Amino acid sequence: ILVSIVNYRTAGHCISCLTSLAAACEALRGLRVVVADGASGDGSVEILEDWIADNGHKEWINVLPLTINGGFGWAHNQVII
Repeated sequence: ILVSIVNYRTAGHCISCLTSLAAACEALRGLRVVVADGASGDGSVEILEDWIADNGHKEWINVLPLTINGGFGWAHNQVII
């Protein structure tokens, strides 16, 4: 299962979502999460990457920093391409 999350300047909300998915990760082997950051420019990418590393989630969560904010649907498409 692949979970695609779009972030734009809401790293705190994204971390709350990722925290709730951590329990599901244990039950659903092979669960992967990709957080597409729509060029937030507010440090969201670094905040998310630090949180992922600090909590030992590098194996199942990746951050995809996008160079532009192409919108919600476009960001999801970048995850599945």
